[in-house]
Amino acid sequence: MPRFWSYLKFLFRSTNQHGVHSPFVFAYLTRCLYKRGPGPGERSQKIVLKSIAYFNFRSLHLSGDHQNLRALLKEQYPNLTYGDPPYDLVVISREMIVRVDFNSLLSQCHNDSMILVDDLHKGKKERSIWETLCRDPRITVSIDYYFGGLLFLRREQVKQHFRIRI
Repeated sequence: MPRFWSYLKFLFRSTNQHGVHSPFVFAYLTRCLYKRGPGPGERSQKIVLKSIAYFNFRSLHLSGDHQNLRALLKEQYPNLTYGDPPYDLVVISREMIVRVDFNSLLSQCHNDSMILVDDLHKGKKERSIWETLCRDPRITVSIDYYFGGLLFLRREQVKQHFRIRI
């Protein structure tokens, strides 16, 4: 039941593209995330697939068990490289968020990298890690979409946090 109330609170505090005052995030939402894309599947998988195409990502790091996602990626993006830093895209599964060394991970990313953290509202520890990441000065854009979160390291961007309904 607490997760239900947490979700209602998120819905009340979140917005869509019309509440976003960042040209980068607005374009990402309207030209990528809100466009129709892959059929049925997990929300995070759809975001990964759309983001790879939108940002033209080439190097990927998957932290945790992502067998379904790996199969989709090999089918749709056979030229992606895995495990070679610097990473364009990092996907962290819900079971790995408490185990990942984020200082080391962030040092292996670049200015245009994106980090997807899956299921950040799973529990208090996950939310605490997420909030710590959002405060990190290297992270300039954070997007909480309740079922996960997106982090960007864009140095040219003013630090902003968004709660977005996707």
